[in-house]
Amino acid sequence: ADALRVNEVLTNLDLSGNNIGGETDYIKASEVEGESKQVGAMVIYEGREMVVSQGVDSDGDLKLRDTAGVLAIAKALEVNGV
Repeated sequence: ADALRVNEVLTNLDLSGNNIGGETDYIKASEVEGESKQVGAMVIYEGREMVVSQGVDSDGDLKLRDTAGVLAIAKALEVNGV
């Protein structure tokens, strides 16, 4: 949002219909690398850095959110201009 305020070209960006930053289905916590598996922790799953969105449940499963797309768009907006 801050990037849009100083951006001279793009004034509105609606990504509501996009799956950027989508959440995984339940996966086994044992398949995830990282010191913590608590909500908000950064972990590695299948070679990608992701954030724990739902902590480990009684079955040993958790959910992750991939923030790479969101971060890439934010970075692009920082330098976008005329």
